[in-house]
Amino acid sequence: MKIMQIIPVFSMGGGEIMCETLTTELVRGGHEVTAVSLYADETDITKRMQKNGIHVQFLGKKGGFDVSAIFKLRKLIRREKPDVIHTHLYALKYAALAKLFLRIAGVHTVHSVAEKEAKPRDRKLTRFFFRHRMSIPVSLSDEVQGTVMSFYGLPASQCPVVLNGVDLTKCEPKTDYALHDPIRLIHVGRFSEPKNHECMIEAMQALPRGTYRLDLWGDGERLEEIRTLVAEAGLSDDIHFCGTTTDTFRELSKADLFLLPSKWEGVPMSIIEAMGTALPIIASDVGGIPDMLQNDRSGLLISPDAAALAAAIKRLAGSEDLRRTLGQNALAGSERFSAEQMARHYLDIYQSLIK
Repeated sequence: MKIMQIIPVFSMGGGEIMCETLTTELVRGGHEVTAVSLYADETDITKRMQKNGIHVQFLGKKGGFDVSAIFKLRKLIRREKPDVIHTHLYALKYAALAKLFLRIAGVHTVHSVAEKEAKPRDRKLTRFFFRHRMSIPVSLSDEVQGTVMSFYGLPASQCPVVLNGVDLTKCEPKTDYALHDPIRLIHVGRFSEPKNHECMIEAMQALPRGTYRLDLWGDGERLEEIRTLVAEAGLSDDIHFCGTTTDTFRELSKADLFLLPSKWEGVPMSIIEAMGTALPIIASDVGGIPDMLQNDRSGLLISPDAAALAAAIKRLAGSEDLRRTLGQNALAGSERFSAEQMARHYLDIYQSLIK
């Protein structure tokens, strides 16, 4: 099967990593996949994909709504002749318009709750695409599916659910739950509004100084703003900005606790990676996260506020048995989120649309 995966840019975010993982698994299964970045930016992900023999195309999109990108994409689609076009994030409108009258099946992954993912100016157009089945919305969890059904007025039969997947063979599961000194906390995620970095800063202020170290991995539009907040809070010795990494699993394996106090989420790739590493996880009880973790069994689910986060950190720091129980149960639960299973379910959807 010939598949085209289209995304705005392959930055180091959950949706982008999911797209890379799916593409890699589809190629491994013998399918022909072209990965398309609307922009011209080469990233660590595109370099990694190219190194693995995956064909990556860059369209050189300009800022704002760029009509020329639609024509470039249409030319590429006519040349490659894919059986299915699979879009991510706001690439949907470019792909749907580019493939008009070409009779090519379309699939779109909804990476977060519907009302948060769709930009206000795109919502009517997106609703039109979905209702006229120009692209099939695929939700990452039952929770996300519920928002898609409500927001776009669709029945469950028109918005299937496929869980995100990770190449679990790359994980380095923990076996030792003794704590480092200082205790190592880790967060992996984009510096953006939903990730709620302010909550982590305020929680660190409530914890004993010098007892904890928080490593923040990622990049994004709010990076410098968060750096300033950390400096103003006097936490520059306790909170470290680590940049991006091509080996998230190695960094996770060095940590004691994983934090994700997001304001909203879909099914975060970083939590799957933490589960596969057998880390004790503290995460917000929002979006698709409750479908991934059971409170007090495979993670601690909290409200996304500093007091709840600080209390959960103290609780885990005080019990090695609890850390081990949560970490090992999370590891067992990670099997639901394998890259192989994700690819198989998407292939089922692709094949049903082609038929």
